[in-house]
Amino acid sequence: MSKWKQVLRKAAVSVLAAAVVAGSVFTPGFGSMKAEAAAAAKATLTVDVSPQGNTGEIIHGAAGFLYGVSSENVPTTNTMVPLKSKILVTKGAVGTEHPYGDALDVAKTFLESGGQQVQMYNSNYYGVFGVTATIERYCDDLQKYIAPAVTAWKEAWKAEHGTPAQPKDKIGGQVDIDQAIVYVPINETTPYGDDANINRAWQSYRNAIKSVDANASLAGPNDWGYISEGRYKSFFQFCADNDCMPDVITWHELQTNCLRDISVHMDNFRNIWNKQIDWSAYNAAHNTSGVPAIPQICINEYAEMEFCGVPGRLVNWIARLEDEKITGCLPFWHQANNLNDLAAGATRAMAHGGCISGMAICRGRLSRYRPAPAMRSCMVFLRWMSPRRFPRRFWAALAAILL
Repeated sequence: MSKWKQVLRKAAVSVLAAAVVAGSVFTPGFGSMKAEAAAAAKATLTVDVSPQGNTGEIIHGAAGFLYGVSSENVPTTNTMVPLKSKILVTKGAVGTEHPYGDALDVAKTFLESGGQQVQMYNSNYYGVFGVTATIERYCDDLQKYIAPAVTAWKEAWKAEHGTPAQPKDKIGGQVDIDQAIVYVPINETTPYGDDANINRAWQSYRNAIKSVDANASLAGPNDWGYISEGRYKSFFQFCADNDCMPDVITWHELQTNCLRDISVHMDNFRNIWNKQIDWSAYNAAHNTSGVPAIPQICINEYAEMEFCGVPGRLVNWIARLEDEKITGCLPFWHQANNLNDLAAGATRAMAHGGCISGMAICRGRLSRYRPAPAMRSCMVFLRWMSPRRFPRRFWAALAAILL
């Protein structure tokens, strides 16, 4: 294939990626598509391009992955860079649950590929899913083995690259390694037993980690889903009262119905944070006032197994995450060396990898449109790319292809 054809093909994929997101619709059930298509034929599509109608800048938040990097440079940096992935979730340091993906083995490759954050599932220390260790045993292991290994690795990073305040090279000036490496001590409610123990467990694990790694960043509660308003009101009130708030707030959205529910969950969470939490103790501890800004929210496992690698399905999730301005990571269902089906092995992108890399060059603000009554809200791109990035003959040829 000639160089010109390769450029044309890649750019066409990019345009189509934007067009797919722009044309995505969200329906209460996927079985009623045919009837809704007939109704939509008579519908009027209304796009609000006013400044008040847009949802803000595109954040490229959906290109994260769980256990997507299996070892150093697998997949390669060349494969990851075009995706502009922000977050890698992977096996915690010195973990035994999987034979690959240890955070301390893969973090360097990911961060050097433009990644911003590596979340470590620290309960992977134990060789089983559904950890049965007691709170006390886990705290002991965090304090004696896990946190010391992470701290030593971060010190080696600083010795090689420096810090943003005193960088030794380009990446050292860009990456604050204490913020980039994030402990996730709890995964899908383990290890802590039951709901009655989550607050005590979270505070205990945080204290154990911080006793060794004082500058550590933590993520949680990392539940299997958005469990309930009562659960999160209790957890975040406890964190506010005891000065143990997560640096990153995480939970999972893994079922198809979550396409509908993500917005509901986010509205509920914002209501809890802004209206239901008493921030008095938190403000006293931090010498602040009012309601603090919501920390980063990451849905660090999203989408069903059969959707992974299928762009026609996953664009719906991309749109949902972009709409809420939160980040997300594809789940681990298949292999550990292919960025959760974004790539074919170490070096080649697959269909959804092409969609994500196409999205990665999109720029501009997203605007809502009002579709047929049976359809859910969506977004369209006001601007996806500067025409100056490609020659005039390219745009003429592309227009002929698309029209």
